Amino acid sequence: MATFFNDIQAAFDNRLNTLTGGYDIAWSNIAYEPDAGTTYLRPSFLPTDTVQVGLGSSGLDDTRGVYQIDVVYPAGNGRGVSTKSMWFTRRVMEELLSPTQWQTTSKEVLL
Repeated sequence: MATFFNDIQAAFDNRLNTLTGGYDIAWSNIAYEPDAGTTYLRPSFLPTDTVQVGLGSSGLDDTRGVYQIDVVYPAGNGRGVSTKSMWFTRRVMEELLSPTQWQTTSKEVLL
């Protein structure tokens, strides 16, 4: 996988890490065993194909993907826990998708 995919995922991961609101994060490829009754976040990044959108050998590339955050709630508690946490989830998504520019090590990521 190319470096820019790693940079894009790292930018989202770093941003999510500052917005957790006290929830644990189950990162990919890192062992995590949640405590019973714990709500936690599980991010994943699904890159798609890069497409050249400019002409010539120096044309710009369009790199896209899906950054997904699963909010995992304890089973058997009804909708109350998920409804309470819904506002936090909304805040995280608004912060992640706010019109901001982030600098990464090799490319600029525009949101």
